Amino acid sequence: MRLITVFVPPELKIFSIFAIIFFALWIGFALFGAIAPYTLWKMTQGWKATKEPPETVD
Repeated sequence: MRLITVFVPPELKIFSIFAIIFFALWIGFALFGAIAPYTLWKMTQGWKATKEPPETVD
């Protein structure tokens, strides 16, 4: 494994780490949505505003 990483530029290592983290979170979120869709729906609906913003007076 050490031999493979010798020829990889450091910028590519950093990018691959971020890509792995991104896809791991994405897959985890998708699995959570597949297992508990109602809970996921309730969480995303909680981000909505509960009331209209105040009207501005010109």
